[in-house]
Amino acid sequence: MAQKESGWGDIFWGVVCLLIAGGSYVMFTKLEDEGGKVRMPAIVLVAYKALGKTGTAALFGGIGGLLIVYGASKFRSRGPDEEETSARSTDEGTP
Repeated sequence: MAQKESGWGDIFWGVVCLLIAGGSYVMFTKLEDEGGKVRMPAIVLVAYKALGKTGTAALFGGIGGLLIVYGASKFRSRGPDEEETSARSTDEGTP
């Protein structure tokens, strides 16, 4: 029987996207006010050039929010029997 994947991975990456959203907004605001140079991932730069700082934050924030909701829905979709079975199977494997 195939075991369902836990939602923790999706929640983790959702939080990472939310942090990227907040960090990029703060970073772009500072760069626009003070100037200067900073290294950043290409995907963030492409999003900034296409959408601006607010659009970039909204894009990554939206992706993060969707990932968190998707990960949380995996927990809701698991029935109580599945949770007990997975807990019992890990307990049985220990001596």
